Amino acid sequence: MAVVAGSVLAGSADVAGFRDVATKARTEYVAAKVKLQADLADLITRMEPAFEPIATAERDFQLALIQQRTAQFNFLLDHDPNQILLTNGLSKFANFDWTADNGKALERADPDYAAFTQRIVALKQKNGNQSDWLKFRAWFRDTLSKNKEYETIMNDFMAKQKDVEIVLKRATSK
Repeated sequence: MAVVAGSVLAGSADVAGFRDVATKARTEYVAAKVKLQADLADLITRMEPAFEPIATAERDFQLALIQQRTAQFNFLLDHDPNQILLTNGLSKFANFDWTADNGKALERADPDYAAFTQRIVALKQKNGNQSDWLKFRAWFRDTLSKNKEYETIMNDFMAKQKDVEIVLKRATSK
């Protein structure tokens, strides 16, 4: 077995193989998260149209965070792949370490990243400034979380996460 970019890969796996697996797993994970956010915003808006501003603001904020983490992931994949771990499960794979120095390096490599970071700050503020958050939280707890369609959305997301876990396990058990 060879240690390649922070992960143990068997046989003739090389950096290109690591990159392929990491990219495939990240792509599937991001697709699942994007679908989750879209499905939740749609369900909330259909069930309680008064919460559409919250659903939209939260969806937009979460999608921006997903894009940010994807930019960070791609940067690490190109510049410090040892930070990306395939062998410790989905949580460690998805929640890779990111430092202030990494952020500065990414900003130097991609000047648009700084503007994107500012956009996230604005979306977070817009999201946090929604006046009905307390009502929404109560409605979420008392109504949405008990809804069968919500349960289906969450189960689908968890199944997609398991699919990504399988991609990671297959790559490290060959």
